[in-house]
Amino acid sequence: MEFRILGPLEASEAGREVAVGSGKQRIVLALLLLHPNEVLSRDRLIDVLWGESPPPTAANMVHNYVSQLRRALGGDGAAALETHGNGYLLRLERGERDLDRFEELLSRGRALGTEDPQAAAEVLREALALWRGPPLADFTYEDFAREEIGRLEELRLSALEERIEADLALGRHPDLVAELRRLVGEHPLRERLRAQLMLALYRSGRQAEALDVYREARRALLAEHGLEPGAALRELEAGILREDPRLRAPSGFGAPLLRRRKRGPLIAAGGAAVLAAAAVVAVVALSDGDDPSGAAALPGGACSPVVAAPNATPDVLVAADLPLSGIDRSLGTEMDAAIRYVLRERRFRAGPDSVGYQVCDEATRQGGVADPRRCEQNATAYARTPSVIAVIGTYSSSCARFEIPITNHAGLAMVSPSTTAVGLTSAGPGAEPGEPDRLYPTGERTFARIVADDSVLAAANGLLARRLGVRRLFLLESSSPGRPFEGLVDSVRFAAERLGVRVVGRARWDPAARRFPALVEGVRQARPDGVFLGGALIENEGHLIRELRAALPRARLLAPDGFSATDALVDVAGSAAEGMTVTIAGTPPEALGPQGRRFVAGFSEDLGVTPETYSVYAAQAAEVVLDAVARSDGTRASVVRELFETRVQDGIVGDFSITATGDTTARAISAYRIEGGRQELLTVLTPGRELVPGSAAAR
Repeated sequence: MEFRILGPLEASEAGREVAVGSGKQRIVLALLLLHPNEVLSRDRLIDVLWGESPPPTAANMVHNYVSQLRRALGGDGAAALETHGNGYLLRLERGERDLDRFEELLSRGRALGTEDPQAAAEVLREALALWRGPPLADFTYEDFAREEIGRLEELRLSALEERIEADLALGRHPDLVAELRRLVGEHPLRERLRAQLMLALYRSGRQAEALDVYREARRALLAEHGLEPGAALRELEAGILREDPRLRAPSGFGAPLLRRRKRGPLIAAGGAAVLAAAAVVAVVALSDGDDPSGAAALPGGACSPVVAAPNATPDVLVAADLPLSGIDRSLGTEMDAAIRYVLRERRFRAGPDSVGYQVCDEATRQGGVADPRRCEQNATAYARTPSVIAVIGTYSSSCARFEIPITNHAGLAMVSPSTTAVGLTSAGPGAEPGEPDRLYPTGERTFARIVADDSVLAAANGLLARRLGVRRLFLLESSSPGRPFEGLVDSVRFAAERLGVRVVGRARWDPAARRFPALVEGVRQARPDGVFLGGALIENEGHLIRELRAALPRARLLAPDGFSATDALVDVAGSAAEGMTVTIAGTPPEALGPQGRRFVAGFSEDLGVTPETYSVYAAQAAEVVLDAVARSDGTRASVVRELFETRVQDGIVGDFSITATGDTTARAISAYRIEGGRQELLTVLTPGRELVPGSAAAR
């Protein structure tokens, strides 16, 4: 068996992924993996799983989780999970965890050190390639994992610093500047990274910039801790000021590792390719930089290495903008896998062009969600890198609001598989002031999405309420800052009233409140037989659902996609979540047509999991981008034109086209019902345009 914790928790047997379950069963496996060959008592597991309030059947539940894990692991894996008295032990050989392999390679890289920097760099790159995202990414907010996550993050940063040290010793300073700037931005108080950036800049003939980095470090340290930089950083600054000859690049080095052609494809560094998926996909090291006369890869830090066909030299790059850290990291990672699947199926080609692919993280582990600064940095990198021909993304609407103006100014096409905010493409309820015009400074549209927006989702909820027999609907809206759900609730009201469903009241809830007696009593007095919760599962919505269910046991509870994390919903709302409906934009995997079913079957066979809806749409977005590039003349402007000529017949998500505003003509909305603690498909809705406020059919 192989177990991977340097990213989301995964297990595999002979190269095949093993489904190890979810929720508390997954936590049990994580705990055993963090303490291999050590007996964990049942009481300790219960304490981690339930804290001070375990259920009466907690011991039996732990036993069931372990039994289910044994069945999932099978064969040798099941045998390795041993019972010892009132505890359990997972017996592992050295190297069965990716962490063991990483630590071994890190130790080897450090030992090679300055004696053989070439070998050290290669070994450390191999170690870092084992990372698939933040460690224990499924458990970022779990108390039991926080200390270990911090330790592992520190190990990864240390490995990065050691690898950069080896690269500096090899004279690769010109190619390190962009990566180091990113790392310093993410870790502004880490003095070794600051020192490495100063040295890389100085050796690149950028002395003034190197000294600016020192001054920025001093300001940051004084502001945060009231401290001056350490001795090593101060000595480096002094050495740069006096042009100390010991700071020069090592003799025999200094020439760039990669050459760029004035015209033509991307040039890969010989020997720097790392195979992914054996002989199917190649990861190639490409030069960073802003030279407009030659193709260049996106800088590291937030972006992955370039993936391309084996032995191929990419002509163009397609970037993806997805959450690879934070609360949506699991879905973002799966969406990335779906895009890579399509690229492999298409042999990394778009017409005559060989395509390279990079994915960039729009979130940060610290923030947990899309980070505005990161989004702007990503978009700027896409815009400034001439080889980037199109972007698949963004994932989130909030990030799109920062990226679209930058990529629009560069004439760069973007195709999102998942953004639903109305204002990205049109005015109306839910659009922010000045949207969409302020997002397109050139006056030309460059952004499109292939999933229906929130106005269609709202119309679907009005239609669903009618089909469920709701006659009196109460509308609740989260009072989150900026009232982001006001337009959604307005649109639900519009659709419901069009369909003859009476709206008997409207109120707002405070996500930070822990109890809602006055609010719920007001709802109860209105005597609704349906309640729509316009918001998201952010803080204490579980308490609200419990109180609503207690006051209105027969009322239908309807919610939008902000409540689609079923495990989290059931954890916080318990049995009160039973019977709730949740709507999500798009056609679910089980309702796709022939082409979609073929994709789902192939993806499931390759990765061992059925893709989520947004992963299916990520694959379709990749198809749309590749087709637009194939029809184009190879320029960004031509790709944009071809994007807005998109007409898909029997695609992965069915038939649709892209409108002049950048919207999709597909209007499918999936409605799920919570049954037995699970999300079960109820129906797929396609609301008419007459139910959407502002549409011509609604006038």
